[in-house]
Order: sequence, then C-alpha cells, then structure tokens
Amino acid sequence: MQKGMKNDVLVLFGAVCLCFHTAHAQIESGTVIVLQLTKNEFVIAADSRAFFPNKPPEDTHCKIAALDSQFVFGVDAAASYTPGEADIFRPSWTAIGEAKRIARTYPAASLSGAEATVNAIADSWAISLKDKWSGLYAVYPDRVSAAAKMGNGVLTNGFFALAHNHVIGFAVRSITFDGQKVNASVPPLPFCKAKPCAAGKNDVTMEFIKLTRSLSEK
Repeated sequence: MQKGMKNDVLVLFGAVCLCFHTAHAQIESGTVIVLQLTKNEFVIAADSRAFFPNKPPEDTHCKIAALDSQFVFGVDAAASYTPGEADIFRPSWTAIGEAKRIARTYPAASLSGAEATVNAIADSWAISLKDKWSGLYAVYPDRVSAAAKMGNGVLTNGFFALAHNHVIGFAVRSITFDGQKVNASVPPLPFCKAKPCAAGKNDVTMEFIKLTRSLSEK
C-alpha cells in the first residue's frame, strides 16, 4: 500500500490488515520500521510479520496506518493484545486502534501547528498504552515480562508523523518495562534526514542503510 499527498507529503508502505480471533491470549510482537524524514516529506515502511510466544509467526499484520489524509502512525514491538476465552483480563486492544481513537478527539493541526498537535496525540497515546499494559501486568505479570524480554525491555514503540503547512511534526513514544513496573517515555528523535533509519528487529535493514558489508559478502 502506498499513499502520497500533493502538498505536504506523507508516504507509507505496509500490508493489508486482516482481522483474526483466537481462543488463546496473544501478544503480537516483532517488527522492523524504516523511516525517512525531510523538511516536508515523511516516508515510513514496515514488514507484516508478527511473532507469538506459542504459535508460528504470521505475515498478515498491520504495523502502519493513515490516521487521516495527512497523519501517519507506525508501531513496533508488541502491537496488540487479544485475550483468551478464559482470561480474567478481558479488554483487547491494538496500538493502531488507540492511535486512531485518540487522533479523532483532537482539533485540526491548524489550531496549534503540526508539532504541538502530534506531540499532544503521542502523549495521550502513551498514557493509554501504559495503562493497558499496567492492567495486564496486574493480572498476568508473566505475559508482560515475556513481551518485554522479546523487545529488550521495550513493550511498544509508537511513531507519529503529521503534515501541515509544509511542516512535518514527528514524535516517538515508548512503553517499557523495567522488571517492576510499566513506564512511558519520550525517547530522543532518530535523525533520519540524511539517510533512512530503522527501529525494531533491524539488523538486515541497517546493513543496507549503512552498507556495513560489501555486495560480495551479502
């Protein structure tokens, strides 16, 4: 999937979303996100593979979405939670679904500018995801610990880009687990202007971006 806009340009590549249901609790995890940011253009790409603790990987999962015609969201690490039939903790959620819900509650970027709007939405999203992970940890701490182990301490990363008046507002938020509690943080923005950068399970991607090995070695 690819979308572009005539004035402020946001481009995204991803897979078609497929809905699924399962009798077992599932935490979807595992992604590579590739970013490229210029003065008035933002490009984001993602794979469609999801990893699970108790079944083979699947290649039908969305990691990026257009929140509206000028707003793109991407997620890596654990992107959703689906409870099992016997679970005490019943609420299901997706990181993309929360981003869409929160974005709809904010006024147009013209009222406060792209950067202020995208950061406000990112902050609200981070608070919501922290609360959801904390609720899950209170009932099933082993599931949260396992998800954090898969992400090297990171539970969920959210990437937000909003275009308005030839300006790209860009924000990143991280939900992490330190072994005792769930935290929300504002990590440093990656510098993705000179060349693309990547997040998540990105060893192969970074080889191509940084040209760390010669073509004969690949």
